Amino acid sequence: MEQYKKDIISQNKEFQDIIYPLITNDTVQQMKNFKQHYETTCFEHCYTAAYHCYCICKKLNLDYKSVFISLLASRISSSLFCGLKITSV
Repeated sequence: MEQYKKDIISQNKEFQDIIYPLITNDTVQQMKNFKQHYETTCFEHCYTAAYHCYCICKKLNLDYKSVFISLLASRISSSLFCGLKITSV
């Protein structure tokens, strides 16, 4: 992931507070060992997608915490357990 994207996402305190319990999970951390799209790991892919989901839901005045957590959990579980085409780094 490009550094400027990492910086933007990491500076959003509310997003970080919401996502922290998920991204510090040992199983989720293992996603850093697998590629999702070319040079992007499964972790980076889910992390970035989660941020975009968070921003869209917040902009639309949705219950962004609930929507974001359920979508992220779904995406993480599909990456980990549904046999997507991922390769070891």
